[in-house]
Amino acid sequence: MKAFELLCVCASAGAELAPERIERIANWNLAVLDWSEVLRLAEHNGVLPLAACNLIEHARGLPAEVERTLRSAYQANLRSSLWFAAELARIMQHPYQMAERFSSTRSGDTPPCPKPLNHLNR
Repeated sequence: MKAFELLCVCASAGAELAPERIERIANWNLAVLDWSEVLRLAEHNGVLPLAACNLIEHARGLPAEVERTLRSAYQANLRSSLWFAAELARIMQHPYQMAERFSSTRSGDTPPCPKPLNHLNR
């Protein structure tokens, strides 16, 4: 249960952690944690990047291997977020393209099918 408690402290929904949360993370006894369980729970609950950021920044005595794993997870999430942001920007450059494509068909005609989005499943 200590792994879940730590994640609850680290996964604050606000932009910044409250000082009391930072203090709790800094003073947490990291030696008693099952880090594989912490990482599993963080991934399962979708808070791994946020927990990674807060643990790397505020935890004292974070094991080197755990820190590498957290940094790697954070960086992977950042790359994914940047890719999706670029894809959204690309789509938003042409907001009326699909509407024009469908409105150019005659009544009763089947509109052309859009290309599959297989590139999203990377």
